[in-house]
Amino acid sequence: MQRLTTPIVCALLLLLAGCSTTRDWNKPLGQHGFETELGDAYHTQLEAQKFNPVPATGTPVVGMNGKLTKRAIDTYQNPTPEDKGPSFNEVIQFLMKDK
Repeated sequence: MQRLTTPIVCALLLLLAGCSTTRDWNKPLGQHGFETELGDAYHTQLEAQKFNPVPATGTPVVGMNGKLTKRAIDTYQNPTPEDKGPSFNEVIQFLMKDK
């Protein structure tokens, strides 16, 4: 009986140790481990946009034009066989043909 009791007590202690916490009970649950409140960066950015909605620089944002963007999205959503690229077997055959 003594041989069985010691492993059971050790197992129970390990299980209970897994349930213990090191949480600081003086902080709210969402702030544990953080120096600032959750969402602080989001709210700061939101307030900055309300204060001055114009971008920081006077230069316009440069990006893709609408036609290229629409074509890229359409190609992504409805690919044709030539858009898909080579299969795995084709790549392996290509790599092994020189050897």
